[in-house]
Amino acid sequence: METVLAVIGLFVLRLGVPIVVMVLLSWGVSAYVQREEARALEAEKREALARAVAEAAVPQACWDVKGCSAEDKADCPAVRRPDLPCWLAKQLAVGRLSPACEACPMYQRSLAAARA
Repeated sequence: METVLAVIGLFVLRLGVPIVVMVLLSWGVSAYVQREEARALEAEKREALARAVAEAAVPQACWDVKGCSAEDKADCPAVRRPDLPCWLAKQLAVGRLSPACEACPMYQRSLAAARA
């Protein structure tokens, strides 16, 4: 009887341990691949946003294009951040886009470039 139990124990040891090791390894590799895919997707989104910002940059400032008054320019976040597109400067300063920004052709062009 002890011999039979020893044989069964060795059989389980011989087959069970490698199976458990393979399951754990496959789980670890799967988790690693998912993390790397998420990182790649995030990097792709950042690159798309950078392209959109670069394409939205115009040689002429938006307040010149729109003909804003001095009072409007004094309160405008885009004037304080001329290195950014006007809609992005406003979004960073206020935390959201205004309906006027969403209807602006400069914003629409950037949005179309980001989706492309």
